[in-house]
Amino acid sequence: MRKIFEHIEFARVGHYQSILEDAGIATSIKNLGASSGSGEIPFTEVFPELWVNNDDQYDRAMELL
Repeated sequence: MRKIFEHIEFARVGHYQSILEDAGIATSIKNLGASSGSGEIPFTEVFPELWVNNDDQYDRAMELL
């Protein structure tokens, strides 16, 4: 599992997830509900993150994005 993208706006992360999922690349999103912790932890630690589940598909995912 490798992180491929992170952004403060979930909409962008979700859009990129859709692109990869449509291409048959399984993904996961981390920190989806973490924004409630902002203020207690650094804000960059709560950005939604898009992860590619299979490391072997990482390079193809990068090409698509």
